[in-house]
Amino acid sequence: MSAAASIDPVEFAKSGQVVDEEHGVNAFPRVVDAVREAGGDPGEGGIRYRIEGRVRRQDDRPALRVRVEAEFVLACQRCLGFLPVRVASERELVFVPQASLGDIADEEDEADFLPDHERLELSAAVEDEVLLSLPMVPVHDDVSCRPVVGTVETIGPIGLRLIDALDKH
Repeated sequence: MSAAASIDPVEFAKSGQVVDEEHGVNAFPRVVDAVREAGGDPGEGGIRYRIEGRVRRQDDRPALRVRVEAEFVLACQRCLGFLPVRVASERELVFVPQASLGDIADEEDEADFLPDHERLELSAAVEDEVLLSLPMVPVHDDVSCRPVVGTVETIGPIGLRLIDALDKH
Protein backbone atom coordinates (compact mmCIF):
# COMPACT_ATOMS: atom_id res chain seq x y z
CA MET A 1 0.00 0.00 0.00
CA SER A 2 1.43 3.38 -0.86
CA ALA A 3 1.69 6.39 1.44
CA ALA A 4 -0.83 8.13 -0.81
CA ALA A 5 -3.49 5.46 -0.20
CA SER A 6 -6.90 6.46 1.07
CA ILE A 7 -8.62 4.04 3.44
CA ASP A 8 -11.92 3.58 5.20
CA PRO A 9 -10.52 3.73 8.75
CA VAL A 10 -13.47 1.93 10.34
CA GLU A 11 -13.20 -1.03 7.97
CA PHE A 12 -9.40 -0.99 8.29
CA ALA A 13 -9.69 -1.12 12.09
CA LYS A 14 -12.44 -3.73 12.26
CA SER A 15 -10.55 -6.08 9.94
CA GLY A 16 -7.30 -5.63 11.91
CA GLN A 17 -5.27 -4.53 8.91
CA VAL A 18 -1.68 -3.35 9.28
CA VAL A 19 0.52 -1.17 7.08
CA ASP A 20 4.22 -1.23 7.91
CA GLU A 21 6.28 0.73 5.39
CA GLU A 22 9.04 3.21 4.81
CA HIS A 23 8.96 5.91 2.16
CA GLY A 24 11.37 8.66 1.25
CA VAL A 25 10.74 11.97 2.96
CA ASN A 26 9.88 13.50 -0.44
CA ALA A 27 6.64 11.47 -0.40
CA PHE A 28 5.49 13.78 2.43
CA PRO A 29 5.53 17.37 1.09
CA ARG A 30 4.35 19.04 4.30
CA VAL A 31 7.23 17.44 6.21
CA VAL A 32 9.71 18.59 3.56
CA ASP A 33 8.35 22.14 3.86
CA ALA A 34 8.51 22.08 7.68
CA VAL A 35 12.09 20.81 7.71
CA ARG A 36 13.15 23.48 5.23
CA GLU A 37 11.36 26.19 7.22
CA ALA A 38 13.34 25.06 10.28
CA GLY A 39 16.54 25.68 8.33
CA GLY A 40 17.15 22.02 7.72
CA ASP A 41 17.63 19.83 4.72
CA PRO A 42 15.14 16.98 4.31
CA GLY A 43 17.86 15.03 2.53
CA GLU A 44 17.35 11.55 1.25
CA GLY A 45 16.14 10.01 4.50
CA GLY A 46 12.94 8.15 4.97
CA ILE A 47 9.96 8.03 7.26
CA ARG A 48 9.10 4.63 8.68
CA TYR A 49 5.54 4.14 9.83
CA ARG A 50 3.25 1.44 11.08
CA ILE A 51 -0.51 1.81 11.17
CA GLU A 52 -2.42 -0.92 12.99
CA GLY A 53 -6.18 -1.25 12.94
CA ARG A 54 -8.05 -2.66 15.91
CA VAL A 55 -11.24 -2.42 17.92
CA ARG A 56 -10.62 -1.07 21.42
CA ARG A 57 -11.59 -3.41 24.24
CA GLN A 58 -12.66 -0.67 26.64
CA ASP A 59 -15.36 0.82 24.38
CA ASP A 60 -15.59 -1.30 21.19
CA ARG A 61 -14.64 1.68 19.04
CA PRO A 62 -12.57 1.26 15.86
CA ALA A 63 -9.09 2.69 16.26
CA LEU A 64 -5.79 3.07 14.46
CA ARG A 65 -2.43 3.12 16.22
CA VAL A 66 -0.05 5.30 14.20
CA ARG A 67 3.69 4.93 14.85
CA VAL A 68 6.31 6.97 13.03
CA GLU A 69 10.09 7.11 13.08
CA ALA A 70 12.34 9.50 11.19
CA GLU A 71 15.55 11.48 11.54
CA PHE A 72 16.21 14.99 10.31
CA VAL A 73 18.91 17.61 10.59
CA LEU A 74 17.52 21.04 11.46
CA ALA A 75 19.24 24.34 12.21
CA CYS A 76 19.61 25.26 15.85
CA GLN A 77 17.81 28.57 16.27
CA ARG A 78 20.38 29.73 18.81
CA CYS A 79 23.74 28.91 17.19
CA LEU A 80 22.60 28.02 13.62
CA GLY A 81 24.60 24.80 13.84
CA PHE A 82 23.46 21.36 12.80
CA LEU A 83 20.84 19.84 15.10
CA PRO A 84 19.98 16.17 14.61
CA VAL A 85 16.34 15.49 15.50
CA ARG A 86 14.92 12.01 15.92
CA VAL A 87 11.17 11.52 15.68
CA ALA A 88 9.72 8.45 17.38
CA SER A 89 6.06 8.90 18.10
CA GLU A 90 2.88 6.94 18.60
CA ARG A 91 -0.72 8.11 18.59
CA GLU A 92 -4.11 6.43 18.70
CA LEU A 93 -6.87 7.65 16.41
CA VAL A 94 -10.36 6.57 17.45
CA PHE A 95 -13.30 6.84 15.06
CA VAL A 96 -16.77 7.72 16.35
CA PRO A 97 -20.05 8.98 14.87
CA GLN A 98 -20.03 12.72 14.20
CA ALA A 99 -22.88 13.24 16.69
CA SER A 100 -20.77 11.70 19.49
CA LEU A 101 -17.72 13.96 19.07
CA GLY A 102 -19.05 16.63 21.44
CA ASP A 103 -19.64 14.11 24.21
CA ILE A 104 -16.14 12.70 23.96
CA ALA A 105 -14.28 15.98 24.45
CA ASP A 106 -14.57 15.62 28.23
CA GLU A 107 -13.23 12.07 28.38
CA GLU A 108 -9.87 11.48 30.00
CA ASP A 109 -8.63 9.49 27.04
CA GLU A 110 -5.26 10.26 25.47
CA ALA A 111 -6.47 9.24 22.03
CA ASP A 112 -7.55 11.59 19.27
CA PHE A 113 -11.19 11.22 18.25
CA LEU A 114 -12.22 11.68 14.62
CA PRO A 115 -15.51 11.35 12.73
CA ASP A 116 -16.05 7.83 11.41
CA HIS A 117 -17.65 8.82 8.12
CA GLU A 118 -14.55 10.24 6.44
CA ARG A 119 -11.83 8.47 4.50
CA LEU A 120 -8.31 8.79 5.81
CA GLU A 121 -5.27 9.56 3.71
CA LEU A 122 -2.40 7.51 5.11
CA SER A 123 0.14 10.14 4.09
CA ALA A 124 -1.82 12.83 5.96
CA ALA A 125 -1.91 10.73 9.14
CA VAL A 126 1.84 10.08 8.92
CA GLU A 127 2.63 13.74 8.10
CA ASP A 128 0.48 14.97 10.99
CA GLU A 129 2.29 12.73 13.44
CA VAL A 130 5.74 13.79 12.22
CA LEU A 131 4.80 17.50 12.24
CA LEU A 132 3.41 17.27 15.76
CA SER A 133 6.67 15.64 16.87
CA LEU A 134 9.08 18.21 15.45
CA PRO A 135 10.30 20.84 17.93
CA MET A 136 8.59 24.24 17.61
CA VAL A 137 11.92 25.97 18.23
CA PRO A 138 14.82 23.65 17.49
CA VAL A 139 17.75 24.35 19.82
CA HIS A 140 20.62 22.33 21.27
CA ASP A 141 20.05 21.21 24.86
CA ASP A 142 23.60 21.72 26.03
CA VAL A 143 25.02 24.93 27.47
CA SER A 144 27.86 25.08 24.96
CA CYS A 145 25.40 26.28 22.33
CA ARG A 146 25.78 30.04 22.08
CA PRO A 147 23.91 32.63 20.00
CA VAL A 148 25.51 33.61 16.72
CA VAL A 149 27.50 36.84 16.79
CA GLY A 150 27.32 37.30 13.05
CA THR A 151 30.60 36.59 11.28
CA VAL A 152 30.72 34.27 8.30
CA GLU A 153 33.17 32.04 10.17
CA THR A 154 30.79 31.52 13.11
CA ILE A 155 27.46 30.93 11.40
CA GLY A 156 28.40 27.85 9.38
CA PRO A 157 26.79 26.36 6.28
CA ILE A 158 23.24 26.15 7.63
CA GLY A 159 23.41 29.77 8.78
CA LEU A 160 24.54 30.86 5.32
CA ARG A 161 21.62 28.99 3.75
CA LEU A 162 19.22 30.71 6.15
CA ILE A 163 20.64 34.13 5.29
CA ASP A 164 20.34 33.36 1.56
CA ALA A 165 16.74 32.24 2.06
CA LEU A 166 15.90 35.44 3.94
CA ASP A 167 17.50 37.58 1.24
CA LYS A 168 15.28 35.93 -1.40
CA HIS A 169 12.08 36.84 0.46
